[in-house]
This record gives sequence, structure tokens and C-alpha cells, in this order.
Amino acid sequence: MQNGAILAIVAMTAAVLLWPRLRALPTWRAMVTPLASIIGSGFLILGPLLQAAYGKFAPLVMAALCAVAWGTAAGFR
Repeated sequence: MQNGAILAIVAMTAAVLLWPRLRALPTWRAMVTPLASIIGSGFLILGPLLQAAYGKFAPLVMAALCAVAWGTAAGFR
């Protein structure tokens, strides 16, 4: 069940990120590479740590961390 939900969320996210109109925006292209590097490194480190600490609730905790990061960044606009 959880794997199916994760795959569905990944598929929906990929559909949005591959939307041609979004990909053509200069601002979007300038942000993608540095953010991908930062986020990728963070997930590589936090994923196993959250799995060890929260078990099956690790994806929910990761989602909460993403929401907090997004909310923090939104406050700086």
C-alpha cells in the first residue's frame, strides 16, 4: 500500500516537473540544478536516518520536513 502511494506521488510530481511550459521558464531552469544537488544530498542522508528513527512513518516525516522547508522558503519572498 505504502509503495503504491509513493509511486503515485512520484508519478504525479514527474508529470508536473516535465510540463513543457514550466521547463521553459528561465527562473525554473536557473533553480533546478542547485536545488537538485542540495535536495538529493539531503535525501540521501536523511532517508536512512528517518527510516531508522521512524520506521514506516519515515515518508510522512520526510513530507513534513519538505513542507517546513517550503514554508520557510515561501516566507522569504
